[in-house]
Amino acid sequence: MARPGWDEYFMTLAVIASSRATCNRAHIGAVLVKDNRVLTTGYNGSPAGQCHCTEVGCLQDEPGGPCRRTIHAEANAVAWAARHGIAVQGCTLYISHYTPCLACSYLLAQVGCREIVYRTLYHDERSLQALSDAGIVLRQFEGELVDPADVLAWQPTDGRVPDAG
Repeated sequence: MARPGWDEYFMTLAVIASSRATCNRAHIGAVLVKDNRVLTTGYNGSPAGQCHCTEVGCLQDEPGGPCRRTIHAEANAVAWAARHGIAVQGCTLYISHYTPCLACSYLLAQVGCREIVYRTLYHDERSLQALSDAGIVLRQFEGELVDPADVLAWQPTDGRVPDAG
């Protein structure tokens, strides 16, 4: 197994974070990174202490509309950083799926995010313009996700430490 590059590593972490999402509409994960170190992770779900969409359904103004109960993954990652005094200015956001919505684009501009690595372009011209106006670089992920099964297969299962040679 080849050692993954930074993009593969961080995007895989974002996809794994998406597995914790609690909104029925989408499972999105986010990782904020600076100097090749994870600052925070986030996933879309209800505010702390509130019912999850998986328990009571999505809160929508109209059928098929956005969920009003859910805090987006990138906003949750920023909120966690703020709650714990972690400076994110100059960070890179890895997002497991779509480029941010308009509100999250404004939030990321406000905290000084410098780059967003995404897997799928969400065609919202307003959010894309807001990111461009803020000087935030958008870059589509072009690598391969790390397969955890490959990593586990590389590890011995009998409790011994592998030889370095």
